[in-house]
Amino acid sequence: MKAIGFCGIKYYRSPARGFTLLEVLVALAVLSVALFAMVQVAAQRAETLHQLQKRQLALEVADSVLNGYLHQSLVIDTSRQLSGTRVNGPYRWYWRILRESTPNPRIFRIQAQVSEDPSFDFLLGQLTGFSGS
Repeated sequence: MKAIGFCGIKYYRSPARGFTLLEVLVALAVLSVALFAMVQVAAQRAETLHQLQKRQLALEVADSVLNGYLHQSLVIDTSRQLSGTRVNGPYRWYWRILRESTPNPRIFRIQAQVSEDPSFDFLLGQLTGFSGS
């Protein structure tokens, strides 16, 4: 320690306290990387939530269409396929019902498929049920 005097009074100066500029810059860099990672995770979670909500709405449409068919409010024609559109939430959904035979000739497999596009390239919802002849 160095003695400093003023008006005949001597006192001792303690070593410098606090952070250097380099330490502050390194701390800010680490903090910014951590915050950036947190923002990325939050954005990814928001996108995942949006996709899950869309799938839930599509499954609601599939459930409604399948139940409508099984309770005979929708009648399938001889082509073994029935299709249509329905609005649920902010989306317009394309749905189709496929009727397939099973090893038991008196039981049919019924699939309700839901997609956002009429080509059904990517299904957002699909439910399967069985019906007797």
